[in-house]
Amino acid sequence: MADYKPRTLVEKALDRLQHLDNRIGHSAARKLGRRYRKRAADDFAAVLQTIGPGDIVFDLGANVGEVTQLFAATGATVHAFEPDPVTFAHLETNVGALPNVVLHAQAVGAERGTVKLMRSKGFMSDFARYSVASTVIFDTARVDPALTVEVEMVSFRDIVELAKGRIALVKMDIEGAELQILDMLADAPDLLARIDTLFVETHQHLRPADTQHILKLREWAASFAQPDINLHWH
Repeated sequence: MADYKPRTLVEKALDRLQHLDNRIGHSAARKLGRRYRKRAADDFAAVLQTIGPGDIVFDLGANVGEVTQLFAATGATVHAFEPDPVTFAHLETNVGALPNVVLHAQAVGAERGTVKLMRSKGFMSDFARYSVASTVIFDTARVDPALTVEVEMVSFRDIVELAKGRIALVKMDIEGAELQILDMLADAPDLLARIDTLFVETHQHLRPADTQHILKLREWAASFAQPDINLHWH
């Protein structure tokens, strides 16, 4: 389990302030998150070194495949999920020919169904920048309702069962839907028992009101020796 305890006086002050459920607390949480980012990146790189052929890895929110390529280079079998049809076409071009990558044109959530995928206002004019911001959760001023598309969502439980074995690593960057999955996992020890490591982007900067919820989830995650659940990754 990685060490995400505050080390400096500044980090200790930010750690205390982030528990205030107001703008000061939200700002402190963002600043502390930036300080922990390097630790999380180092931990992510270290976990990659332990993965190899025979392992199973999930890339949830694969976008155009940048992280998928890192996973594929280990020799592991990689299941990459990307719901946006335009983005999925780029993903298929970039990694579709890799023999150990399995592509899924689906969103992943706590439950299966059909959901509306909202795209950023800049999606069509600057795809490289704004494709990463597509979301099924954040209905904010940054999205363009005219660009919304319906996509299939599969449940996290379904994809774990799809693997038919232990999952070495799950990377989850799904623009807000991760909180619902984490809440579900808190009551699903059978699923957690199948996973070695999770790295999750919690997107608290996009919805500061979730800060206290995320802090409670981090306390829950820190209580596990197995799996290693990292909620500091960006």
